[in-house]
Amino acid sequence: EMLFEGQIPMDCPAFVLNAYMLCLGSAVFHLSFSILFGICASSKAYRRASRLLTRFIRPQWKEHFQKMSRRKATENTATFESKPLSRMMMPPLASRMFGGHFREEWNQLDPRNPGKPG
Repeated sequence: EMLFEGQIPMDCPAFVLNAYMLCLGSAVFHLSFSILFGICASSKAYRRASRLLTRFIRPQWKEHFQKMSRRKATENTATFESKPLSRMMMPPLASRMFGGHFREEWNQLDPRNPGKPG
C-alpha cells in the first residue's frame, strides 16, 4: 500500500516503516551524490582538456596563418562569382561524387533558356 498509494497505513509495523524510510533516505543520498559526482567529473574533464590543449598540444599558429593567407586569394567573392553557374549551384559534396561535373548538360546551359541545354 505504501508503494502504490504513497500513504503509510496507521497499522504499519515499525520495522517496515524503518526499512521504508531507510530506502527513501538512501535513494535521496545516492541521487544527490550522483549529481555532485557528475558535476565534479564534468568540471575535471573540462579542466584537463583545456590544460591538454593549451600546455601539451600547442597549436602551430604560424603555419595556420600562413596557410590562411595562401588561401585568401582564392576564397573571396570575386573568385566565387567568376565560376560558371553550374559550379555555383552544385550541391555540397556533389563535386566529389561526380568528379567535378554534376551533369554534362548542366555545364552547357544556355542562360537565355534556363533548364534547356544550349
